[in-house]
Amino acid sequence: MKTILHSAAGGAAIFFLIGTSTSALEALLTLQNETLKVEFNPASKRFSMAARATPSAFVTNGQLSAEGGLAKLTKVSDPTFGRGQAIEVSYPDGNGDTIMLFPKLPFVLFRASRHNNRPAATVTRKLQTLSAAVALGRPAAELTTLGTGGLLAPDKNPGGMKAAADNIKAHGLVPGIWFMPFAGTYYDPFFKAHQDWFVKRENGEPFETAWGGTCLDMTHPGARTYLHDNIRRIGHEWGYQYFKMDGLWTGTGTRQVYVNSGYRDDNLGESVLHNPEKTNLEAYRDGLKLVRAAAGKNTFILGCCTPQNMRSYGGAFGLVDAMRIGPDNGANWKSLLRGPTFGTRQYFLHGRVWYNDPDPVYVRASLPLVQAQAICSWVALSGQLNLSSEWMPELPADRLDLLKRTLPNHGLLPRPADLFEDPLPRLWLLTDNRRSPRRDVVGIFNWNDQEQTFDYPLSRLGLADNVEYVAFDYWQNSLAPLIQGRLQLSVPPQSCRILAVRPRLDRPQLLSTSRHITQGIVDVREEKWIDADKILRGRSQIVGNDPYELRVALPAGGQSWSVKAVEITKRDRAAGVKTTVKEADGLVRVTLESPASREVSWSVRFAK
Repeated sequence: MKTILHSAAGGAAIFFLIGTSTSALEALLTLQNETLKVEFNPASKRFSMAARATPSAFVTNGQLSAEGGLAKLTKVSDPTFGRGQAIEVSYPDGNGDTIMLFPKLPFVLFRASRHNNRPAATVTRKLQTLSAAVALGRPAAELTTLGTGGLLAPDKNPGGMKAAADNIKAHGLVPGIWFMPFAGTYYDPFFKAHQDWFVKRENGEPFETAWGGTCLDMTHPGARTYLHDNIRRIGHEWGYQYFKMDGLWTGTGTRQVYVNSGYRDDNLGESVLHNPEKTNLEAYRDGLKLVRAAAGKNTFILGCCTPQNMRSYGGAFGLVDAMRIGPDNGANWKSLLRGPTFGTRQYFLHGRVWYNDPDPVYVRASLPLVQAQAICSWVALSGQLNLSSEWMPELPADRLDLLKRTLPNHGLLPRPADLFEDPLPRLWLLTDNRRSPRRDVVGIFNWNDQEQTFDYPLSRLGLADNVEYVAFDYWQNSLAPLIQGRLQLSVPPQSCRILAVRPRLDRPQLLSTSRHITQGIVDVREEKWIDADKILRGRSQIVGNDPYELRVALPAGGQSWSVKAVEITKRDRAAGVKTTVKEADGLVRVTLESPASREVSWSVRFAK
């Protein structure tokens, strides 16, 4: 059984999903789809459930949240499940229960709604939902339940936060959790005896902020103990090692000024702290120090939206691993630009003070392909924190492939070359000097709604004006025209060009690879030309079952080169690595395929 709690104005709704494959009874009010049949007796107020394929009910004597009530058949519509049928039971106090069944869904959904018709808030400490007898024709010891701990015996699947974290770890992943460390709700019954834990206004009232709740006072010992215990529980008892901590400005006891691109007065100093000798920013920084100490060094801490209150920026320096540097984005072009906008303005913090978090990339099918390529390219090239909010199982293969081309992070410090020329810089340069030969990747982004022509002197990119360069266009999957003196090209609206650039040589050279948008920077471990043997040799880290292409540029002009042989080591051949080669349009394309991820040593022998 799965439980989902949704809050709503005036009350809350609880959904239950029950599903199996057994039998049926007849009743006065009946719901049925291809798989299940539900019957409700208005006289006894009891329900039963059966699978349509078998004659007996597997749920009997089902009781809803209350006795009595009036029942009726009705139709329902849900944004997720579509249109369905329902049995609706309403009670005199305004509460209600609904049993719902949708086409092609092998679950019955139960919704319990609660209504407060009093002028003041009410607190419900226990909520009766439903109860029923379940008979599946087998002893209880043979049954399994699906919950947050996985598919386990009923007494081994208690659920809860620790079970969810353990299940995530079992899949080789790191469990993460979203929460607001410095915010509470002063009128929550839990805080009734702890009103002194909150920052105050001059009139003594708790310091309440828009959306963020009530600010906890990080100069008060009780509030600090409360926070410390929460962090210890989340990190050490439950086992979450990735914290996304939102609403951090509440730790400063200041007003929210979200969304904020520049200085705005947040009335710093108007709040009253328990310790008057502490400033707002000292209190905030002390709170972050407490979080870091309680969480431990191995917990990745992502702060959220401190920069919206510009004066609280520095308070988090050195105490968080990453920071959201702008407002929420979304899966549309206007919202997507928020990441590059705020990430570019603050690019100098990334990799130096913390990892910039520009909010997720989006690749879903509703987004035009060129827009998805552009946002993936910007994140991959800038090297800023790479997150995704997509539901992976439903992504088309070509869109999932876009995300694959952004991973892993290159770990370098690129820069926007036109930072002071455009409100949203359009030219990014990534240079890798860690190995020889040097690699340069240039990103040209057209953020506008019309096609644009770009014309930059190569000196702007740190390239020599008197050298001729060859370039490979990643998304066009082809050689670009030779470049000398100036970079001149047109870019369609809301799209980008990602060029791997190398000085033109009189011999073959590795110009690009297919694995990553940075075209060799994250995957090529070694590249060497042996002139005496006319061999280009290297090592590449390739991904299992992902065809990996080496793009080797041939010299232009009168010299003629051809591939004589492509070779890999005996060990790589034994591991199942296969090679193919194609020559066309001044390129040699060598494809390596491996059934498992591994480093492959390769060589391409040329004849001239």
